[in-house]
Amino acid sequence: MFAEQPGEATSLQIEYDKIRNGGALVIDISSLTNLSRQGFVQAIIDIIREICERELQRGTGRFPFVFFEEAHLYISHNTIGYIVTRSRHLGITCFFVTNMISGLDETVLRQVDNLFLLYLPLTMTCAILVKVPWSIRKPWGPLSNACAGIMP
Repeated sequence: MFAEQPGEATSLQIEYDKIRNGGALVIDISSLTNLSRQGFVQAIIDIIREICERELQRGTGRFPFVFFEEAHLYISHNTIGYIVTRSRHLGITCFFVTNMISGLDETVLRQVDNLFLLYLPLTMTCAILVKVPWSIRKPWGPLSNACAGIMP
C-alpha cells in the first residue's frame, strides 16, 4: 500500500481481486502517526465501499470481512457509526477488536449482531453492556455472573 517509488505502488482493489475467492489482506498501520492513520483508514473505507458496490453490481455476493483492531484509537466515533450502519447495506462484515469496550459508542454496541467477550476486567465495562438492548433480551449466564450486582 505504501511505496517509496511509484513503481512499487499497488491498488487495494487489485489486491482484493487477488484474494476475493479466499485469502487475507492485512494492512499494518502501526508505523503511521495518529493523523496519518485517520486519513489512511478513511481512504481505505472509501475503497472498501467501492469494492462492495462493484460486488453488488456483479451480483456475486462476495464481500469483504474487515477487522478493525482498536479502531476507537484511530477512527472517529462518527466514522465507526457510519461503518456499522452502512456495512449491512453494502455487504461488509465488520469486526471491532478491542480491549476497551468503553471506547466504542453505545450506538455502535446497540447495532452489533454478535459480541464476543473474552474477559470483563472492569465494572465500567459491565455498566456499558447492560445498557445495550440485546443484553436484556437474551439470557447471558456468563455475562450475568461476571456482572453480578450490576445487571438489572
